[in-house]
Amino acid sequence: MSNQTDTASTTTAGDQDSNAQAADANFSDRIRERARVVKSQLDAAEAKARQRWSESKARQRIAGAKAAQRVQEVPVKLRSALQQAVGKVRDGLDLPSRRDLSELSQRIDDLDRKLGEYEVQATARKKRNSNSAELS
Repeated sequence: MSNQTDTASTTTAGDQDSNAQAADANFSDRIRERARVVKSQLDAAEAKARQRWSESKARQRIAGAKAAQRVQEVPVKLRSALQQAVGKVRDGLDLPSRRDLSELSQRIDDLDRKLGEYEVQATARKKRNSNSAELS
């Protein structure tokens, strides 16, 4: 009877390990897929920026001073396109923001403080109970 129980618990542990491995593989596949999609978006954004840059250079040759003014606008547009691409990468990878991390850190600190206070109160209660038991 105990041999069957040991076999059943070993099988359950093996099933849990295989489930955990499958979940890890699924997670890594999702990450790879998201990274691939984000990379293709970045490549497309880079190609578009290069195209705009070359168009801007052509306009500069043709229009002279008017095109020079547009060239000054390109870095601003490139910067905003880069910020959008970085935002898409962050969203695609589902990374937390600094604000999220600082809020989480604050919550953890608060919970740690409350847990410490609770432990002090529990220790004081135990002391009081043991002192009252000794006096009885």
